[in-house]
Amino acid sequence: MRTTSLVVPLLLLTPHLAMAQPPSQYLPVSSTVALMSESIVSKRLSNISFADTLTKADFHETEAAAHTTRRTVIHPTDAELNAPMPPSTTVLTASNCQYRSTIQLDGLPVSMDMTRQIKSENGNWVISEKTASLFGNSLEINTIDQKSMKPVKRILENGQLKIELDYAPTAIKGKVQGGSIDRIIALQTEQPILTDGAGLDLVIGSLPLREGFIGYYRTFNPQSHQIKINQVKVIGMERVTVPAGSFDAFKVAFTPINGDEATTFWIEKGRAVKIMTTLTHLNDAVMITELTQGVAN
Repeated sequence: MRTTSLVVPLLLLTPHLAMAQPPSQYLPVSSTVALMSESIVSKRLSNISFADTLTKADFHETEAAAHTTRRTVIHPTDAELNAPMPPSTTVLTASNCQYRSTIQLDGLPVSMDMTRQIKSENGNWVISEKTASLFGNSLEINTIDQKSMKPVKRILENGQLKIELDYAPTAIKGKVQGGSIDRIIALQTEQPILTDGAGLDLVIGSLPLREGFIGYYRTFNPQSHQIKINQVKVIGMERVTVPAGSFDAFKVAFTPINGDEATTFWIEKGRAVKIMTTLTHLNDAVMITELTQGVAN
């Protein structure tokens, strides 16, 4: 679940159904996304009205853009895969931001709100994201080293599901619990694993982004117990307008090399102001996340 940071968890829509899914039925995104069929989600939501924050024209435009890049299989060379990510050019400050995500499921707009807090603590950035929807709440806390922007600890709580991960340079330890899931994680890695949870866009935004930038970024999905390799590619600069205002942002494609769900970030001053993710497992539904308010402490 791609997913990807700030991609709000669809697990919130039907948490009791999500817990019944096997571990492989999850995507590594900001929190945990349950891969449910569109028909199940639509049936659960058929009698509920949601605020339509984005017009149908907006979604038709973004869907067309998303479908041109989805399921793109990338073939990097060994040298590209083994090249270290460039040093962080961290621009983070303590702050509070708010985002809203909207997804069209069988023509029905579903909106979810997320509040993010960034604070400095013992040489780390602690990034907390609270997501709220009509069906429940989730909390994710990612602790990231301020100098390297590498993950230190990750905690996710969503209904019965709880994930705890501790990161070392070449190892990940932790556990996944909830419902029928009870798994201990003990993984040795040859390459550093970076976060794919809360603050993914902040880590990408700390890189020396520029026209033509390409790098490869490894993430770990605690549900499937798999490591994914993702390409980070700067497409260019683009003017984007969201509820919080208009921004000149880097348009960055974050694409798993095996062709799974791709995410596009619009990053301005080290943070995402807009995110678009195509969810191939939800009949290519497009999720759009936009900055609604951002205040520095």
